[in-house]
Amino acid sequence: MDNIYALAQKPDSCLVCEVAQACFAGGVDRAHLAELAAHLQAPRPVRRRQHLFRAGDASKGLFLVQSGCFKVYGLDQLGREYIEGFRLPGSILGLHSLYDGHHQFNAVALADSTVCALALGMLQSASARVPDFLKTFLRLVGQELLDGAFLTGDLSAEERLVSFLLRFASKLHADVSDGMLYLYMTRGDIASYLRLAPATVSRILTKLQGDGVIDSDYHHIRILDYARLKDLGRNIRFASLGQIPA
Repeated sequence: MDNIYALAQKPDSCLVCEVAQACFAGGVDRAHLAELAAHLQAPRPVRRRQHLFRAGDASKGLFLVQSGCFKVYGLDQLGREYIEGFRLPGSILGLHSLYDGHHQFNAVALADSTVCALALGMLQSASARVPDFLKTFLRLVGQELLDGAFLTGDLSAEERLVSFLLRFASKLHADVSDGMLYLYMTRGDIASYLRLAPATVSRILTKLQGDGVIDSDYHHIRILDYARLKDLGRNIRFASLGQIPA
């Protein structure tokens, strides 16, 4: 399918967006949200399995995930896929394009999703006209860098998977939905991202279920015991990756 590029103008108000506090609007005073909205392009849908952009495409802007989930991936010289990360609501897509104006990875929707966008040419204007925009933008960049930080260091396979589940739970506020997570990605995708074998991921999930920490079918995971899961992830390299509501 074609990539998504043409983005309509006149976005919905940032005052009513469910993820506003997690995106560009998060640190902007309410009095300046209208000014911020003038720099953003309207939210639009991206269908499941549709690419938002592909590696090598000229960048048209940065995208904010309003709903759904995206897989960001590349292909090596042998055509093998490697996964850079997953983007959930409130996350930025396209930061790598700031390097040379071209996307370095592919971004495909794993579910019917919605994005809004900030044209690259508007970054400087928004920074000049919207108080605290630059500070908020840099906070989001730092968050994106931190999201993949748990893959560094000498973590066991179980610690990697537990860290992934904790981070996913934190982003989706699973505590308000009885600990239920819907994993849009396949077990193979999770294994690729965590640099593990698919059989290893399945084995650890089966063990966690047998221990009463989670309940799981293929795509749904219910966290039954947050305390034990957090304890299993005690060696997470960056403590903030394990911060989920008690």
